[in-house]
Amino acid sequence: MTLVTVIPGSFTASGLPSLGVKGFADTFTRPDAASLGDTEGMPRRSWSVWTQSGTFAHGVTNGEGYAYRSDTAGHTLATVDAEAADGTLELTMGTRGASAQHGAVFRATDIGNYYRLVDAQGAEYRLQRFIGGAVTLLGAAAGVTPAAGDVLRIVLDGPSIAVHINGVQRITASDTHNQVATRHGFYNNAQGSTIRDISFTV
Repeated sequence: MTLVTVIPGSFTASGLPSLGVKGFADTFTRPDAASLGDTEGMPRRSWSVWTQSGTFAHGVTNGEGYAYRSDTAGHTLATVDAEAADGTLELTMGTRGASAQHGAVFRATDIGNYYRLVDAQGAEYRLQRFIGGAVTLLGAAAGVTPAAGDVLRIVLDGPSIAVHINGVQRITASDTHNQVATRHGFYNNAQGSTIRDISFTV
């Protein structure tokens, strides 16, 4: 009898197995860098940054992550492929740049098709859907003033989207756009905005 050990997943170029675990986590506690690089949690996954056009910058500063379009006004998405569309996206807000909208982005397929939950210039949090760049408001967290340190939690289950802010459910919506898209992360449209940590769990 021969004993055979089977390691699930596929082998990477370096010979290490990718176990196929879904989700990601990043606390940005690595040294300052002019690139977001890879997430810290296991499995390690690479950040991708998209912008409308022009140039953009992204990286880590003082233990927080950032991404922004650096030439003129415009928005930027920083996403990770979590290999799952359904799950819980949670992030902690950092500093908001001047006149900025920033926050979470989820179920993204490209720069014009995604959902976002953003601090709208300090006025309120808004849940919005983008299809081909056209925006639809799905809900707003009335009476909540966005602030650094706020914890945004978005629970995705099929068409159901439930938004919790600092542990309190504030917005619910049902929508099937990009329902199977697996890229999640954060959104920004101005220099100076950061997030402190982020995770997607299944």
